[in-house]
Amino acid sequence: MVYDGNLNRRHFDFLDGLRGFSILWLVGFHSIWFLGYFLSAEKYVSVLKSGLSTYLILNGHLGVDIFFVLSGFLITHVLFENERESRGLLDFYRRRAFRILPAYFLCLGLYALLKPIFPFPGALSNIWTNLLFINNYFPVETQNFGWSWSLAVEEHFYLLFPLLFLGISSKRTLLLMTLALIVTAFAVRGLIVFTTGPWNATPVHPELSGEAFYHYFNTIYGSTHMRFGGILWGVLARLAYESVSARKWLRRNAAVGRIIWYASFALIFWVVISSLAFQVLKISSPIAKMISLSFDRYIFAMAVAYISFYAVTASAQTRWTVKFFSSPKWKRCADLSYSAFLLNPVVICVLGYFFGEQLEQGRVGAFVGFSAATFAGTFTLSHIVFTWVETPFRNLGKSRLPFSTFLQSRTSRSQESAV
Repeated sequence: MVYDGNLNRRHFDFLDGLRGFSILWLVGFHSIWFLGYFLSAEKYVSVLKSGLSTYLILNGHLGVDIFFVLSGFLITHVLFENERESRGLLDFYRRRAFRILPAYFLCLGLYALLKPIFPFPGALSNIWTNLLFINNYFPVETQNFGWSWSLAVEEHFYLLFPLLFLGISSKRTLLLMTLALIVTAFAVRGLIVFTTGPWNATPVHPELSGEAFYHYFNTIYGSTHMRFGGILWGVLARLAYESVSARKWLRRNAAVGRIIWYASFALIFWVVISSLAFQVLKISSPIAKMISLSFDRYIFAMAVAYISFYAVTASAQTRWTVKFFSSPKWKRCADLSYSAFLLNPVVICVLGYFFGEQLEQGRVGAFVGFSAATFAGTFTLSHIVFTWVETPFRNLGKSRLPFSTFLQSRTSRSQESAV
């Protein structure tokens, strides 16, 4: 959709493109990462070092950071919509529950059924933490559905941020509060990284690094207090879109806006290649590594947030990048992204169980078949869950039938009784 100056706009095609790209990148990352559970250490290391394309795919974990930015942007957008349409906080929570929980509980149940058969990591005794969305504060080696740590982060945001949003009547105050929280996020992450270091390297996989990986994940990777800054950058981008003065500034300073646009892509490129650059330049300083761990993710999120804000304004509609990501072809991939995120590692672990021996032998056909089956299986199952679970429950959440009809009928009966 081309920006028309209407803040009541319902949909952002460009953000669909970002979401679709992110899930493809994340599925690719999982397809390689989870191989560590099915290959010998020697064979897995050879896969990790197989070339630049593998390196770029392994950076697909940054797709989660893109999702965080999009969540911050879109949930803030929904809250503004609620405010304009005089819908209450309970309506927001109800819609979120119908949007998130049915598919999540279904996929979590599928995981629990298959775990005794296939080599999924984790212990079913802790599955209750997933039901309460506190799993990301338990040791990763004991987590079930371990990749849902990011969903726990988002659920904490969905629970707390609307209270902040409604508690602050001034948009200027909300903006300043968001900026203060972003600064806090940087400070918390930096403080924890530097007080738990030195971090000379980033452990890649528990099958290669053992306790070092668990320490890294539990300390600085998966906890809400180490990742909430990415969501706040998305909130800030949506607040900027809400601001008439910000959009006017962008129109008056088009050249500056374009410079920041290109600089944002440069920052994203740097974060993606930084580990490789450290290797090529032979930078082994623990301080350099800790600075990278402290700031790279939030710098990446900052760049994605500006790109998102710029792309949905009138200033960006002629950019080929915006046109590319705004293509309707991304819409279906974006629609399936939530179910694909939930199901992808399940599909990989099942396929790895059957392909493991052929993959260990290094057969090219096995890797091609495994990759193709991973994407096909993930998105086929995602289509089923989206069609038969997500869509019906989302529509149910948007209607007022489960609650308002009951309340209305009770009110009518009370009035009739009074008469």
